[in-house]
Formats: sequence, structure tokens, C-alpha cells
Amino acid sequence: MGEVEVLGPSLNRNMVTASVAPVATVETGASIEAVTQDAYGGRDATPAAVLEPDFFPGKLPVTGPIVVNGLKAGGWVGVDLDKLEPFPVGTLILRRGVGLLGRIWDGPPRPYRFTIEDGVAHNNEIGDFDARPMIGSISVAPPGSTEVWSGSAGEHVGNVDCPEFGPGAMMALPVHHDGAYIYLADGHARMGRGELGGTGIEVSMRVRMTLRALAGPRYDKTVISPAILAADGWFGAVGRGQNIESAAVRALDSLRRWLEHFECDEADARIALDGDVRVCQIVNNEPTVAVGLHPHPQLANVLARWRAGHTL
Repeated sequence: MGEVEVLGPSLNRNMVTASVAPVATVETGASIEAVTQDAYGGRDATPAAVLEPDFFPGKLPVTGPIVVNGLKAGGWVGVDLDKLEPFPVGTLILRRGVGLLGRIWDGPPRPYRFTIEDGVAHNNEIGDFDARPMIGSISVAPPGSTEVWSGSAGEHVGNVDCPEFGPGAMMALPVHHDGAYIYLADGHARMGRGELGGTGIEVSMRVRMTLRALAGPRYDKTVISPAILAADGWFGAVGRGQNIESAAVRALDSLRRWLEHFECDEADARIALDGDVRVCQIVNNEPTVAVGLHPHPQLANVLARWRAGHTL
């Protein structure tokens, strides 16, 4: 498979749909590089700029769509993050009404500018933090001719803000249209779990990823959610709901179905003994929660074959 040139962000696009021409078409198993733009549209988030009424336009610029030949509606596509390179400067902005902190924040918007270098995010006021780059929004085109805002979560997957979706991780997304129509957005150099401040360190990102067809359980929008295999081997499902509890229940139900697909023995007992609930975000239209576990050796071997695209 030949490599594809680096794709830039689709600057005037913030909707996810199958009704636009792809920016690239690749074969299953191909690697591709893309650049995502930060959530502020590349604007310089100075203390004066964030006070302007139009600084927060409610848009989330996407890169895509990328079509993958050979993917059929009803199947699954794996998005393998081979490498994430944050741009050198990113910004966290705290403001009223956004995230749990936004419910008690009573001051004007407050930006914190970070430089990102050698795996460290630095701010002159609060110091150094290990960079933990991640992609917050990964989407496929939703069913039918629907257009969906890239900042939402739904059947298109979208802005789930799962911190595990960083370098070395893979997420399995349902395919609603032949070719999938994959979109990326919302790069973070670091984000606290739950996105308590309403944002992370928002940053443009260079992404190298591999896209391939995957086996999976039969998709059912009411019970099956995307699966994620983290870089450390943790395997989970990402659920969404009207509140944290309903999102967690959906993720748990989906995890059980994924483990059944992999013929994992005594899955419920394993979940009870080793499973954990990881809140992703409680900011967007629906909270998202990941429920998963560290696989035992036999299941880890199955997951490795699955990730490589082998028939199970």
C-alpha cells in the first residue's frame, strides 16, 4: 500500500456527513497522515481575544472525510493511531458555563498558554505537565444523508473525548456507509479525565494513522458502542447516555457483547474482578464513559490478531 500525502484540515467544514467528496481515498490497511486544527480555529487565544463575543463560534474544525475502499456498511473500521505530534503551542481556556468547573467559575474567560516540547506541556504560571496527546473527536459519517456537528457524540461516534485514544491506541467504529467517511478533530496535548474544565490543552495535531477493516459483533445502535484498545493493552467500550450512569451501563453492555464476540470465557466474572469505569467527558450533548479491563493472555492474543485485521 502506498502512502498518501499529508492532509490538511478542512477549514470551512465542521459537519460530519457522507454527502461531500472525500479529501482522500485509501485501501484498507493503508497508513495516512493528516493535520487537525485546534478547537479555536487556529486563533491566538490572548486574554484580550477571548473576551471578544465571537471568539467562541461553536465550531469544531474537522479533517476529512477519508474514504477507505473495501469497507462495507454494517461492518467496522479500525483507526490505529501510530503517532501524534502536537503543534508547539496550545491553550486551555476556563470559562463560565463550560464543563463542571464552568458551573462555579464566575470570572471572565481565562486562557492558559502552553508550549509543548519533548513531551512536556509548559505554562509560566502553573508549571510543567507531561504531555498526553489524544484525539477527542473521531467520526464516521452518520446513517442516511444526515449532517451532524463534529462537536457532538452519537451514532457517528464523534466527540467522545476518550483519553485512551492516544498514540498506540486503536478504536473500532461502526460503518454506516461504504467507505466509512472518517473525520478527525479536537486534538489535545493533555486533558483531565471528564474534561472538567470544558476543554483540554487545545492544540493542532499531526496524526499518523492506519485504517483497516475489522471483524466485530453485529451493529445495533441501542446496545453496541465503539471499542477501544489502549496502548497499554486495556480493552473497553465507549458508551454515551443522558447521564454518567446510563452511559456507563451502555458501555458495560457493549463490552460484554464485544467479549462474547471474542469468545472470552467467564466474561462477567472477569469484568467484576478487573473491570473499571473511566469517565471520558461530561461536557457535550451526551456524557461518554469507557468501561473495560486488562485482558488475560489468551484474550490479549485474540485482540492482537483482531487489531491486525485477521479473521477470528
